[in-house]
Amino acid sequence: MDVLEASVLINFLCIDRLDLIEKHSVNYIVSEHVDREISQHFSDQRKRFDEALKSGIISVVPIHGDKELDLLNEFFADTNGWGESSAFALAVCRNYTVATDDKTAIKCVTSKGYNLNIQSTCDIIVSMIQEKLLDVSDADQIKEMWKKDYKFALNINSFSECLLTKPNNQQ
Repeated sequence: MDVLEASVLINFLCIDRLDLIEKHSVNYIVSEHVDREISQHFSDQRKRFDEALKSGIISVVPIHGDKELDLLNEFFADTNGWGESSAFALAVCRNYTVATDDKTAIKCVTSKGYNLNIQSTCDIIVSMIQEKLLDVSDADQIKEMWKKDYKFALNINSFSECLLTKPNNQQ
């Protein structure tokens, strides 16, 4: 199970490619805080997100229990983001992978000694290539669209570079 933080989710919503999320071998959830963040700040993507929820591509889960609530508040004090904080709290408490591109939040949480499995948008795309959901050329087109239209730039020239460094059995 992977917890999507808003930064990664928005990358797929803005290019209308939740079909990749749907076909991916990983099940994705978002916190209720990320759900709220999409409503408040990303109204253009909200309709696509609602469709993903209705079709079961992504599920919204609440933060519950003292430990999750305590971690949510602890992480919020450091990151100042409810979406990021809730994603990390769910990942820590439920032993899930967190999908985020927020380097500051990652540093804040890991500096506290929490051992997390973290995936970035780039990591997810690489695993989608490995699963043959798209090829390198398609992935590179998506990368260029993110850079040109959405100001999200990956520090690679091509996804082929990532495939050279990650064996097929590494996710």
